[in-house]
Amino acid sequence: MSTRALLVVLSIGISLFIALISGKEIFYNVAYLLTGLLVVSFLWSRTSLLGIEVERQRRSNRAQVGQLFIERFLLRNLNRLPKLWVEIMDTSELPGYKVTGITTQLRRPIRREDQATKSVVVNAGVRPRGIRTWISRTLCTRRGRYRLGPLTIRSADPFSLFPRSLQLPNLENLIVLPMTVGINEFPIPSGRLPGGDALRRRT
Repeated sequence: MSTRALLVVLSIGISLFIALISGKEIFYNVAYLLTGLLVVSFLWSRTSLLGIEVERQRRSNRAQVGQLFIERFLLRNLNRLPKLWVEIMDTSELPGYKVTGITTQLRRPIRREDQATKSVVVNAGVRPRGIRTWISRTLCTRRGRYRLGPLTIRSADPFSLFPRSLQLPNLENLIVLPMTVGINEFPIPSGRLPGGDALRRRT
């Protein structure tokens, strides 16, 4: 239960207390309204992550220093109910992991970069049986073997009274190879004519 939910419960208690003292009907109505809001929000949060699937796609599990590592994320809603907002966080180890935000229906996208966790946070609303996609581009700056994942999915009711989270333990690895530089003027010794002697000059 979040702090907002505790405030709603406290407001219900205060409304009932004032209603019992004053006997005014309006405070009973406020208490009933807040109780209904609490129940509906709780039931809504129970279904907020049902039917949600996240898929990450990449061309290869290898990259090179100086190149862009590109990932495509797919967020699917297999449920018949819309998802007003879904937050996805990826705590990958790849240095400089970019933050990607896409438009939402009810909330502004979160755009932040945590240098400690290299996290990607995306807020999105998804229609029933719908799909949202976005692309993450990261410039590889250091060679090594880095972990991709795990993914954490968060959602809640429209008023964020009962947040829920789900962790997808899918872990994959990315190998970043050292940078290679092309050498243009690097002649290979060869014979002047077929059957002739090779050049004795050093390359």
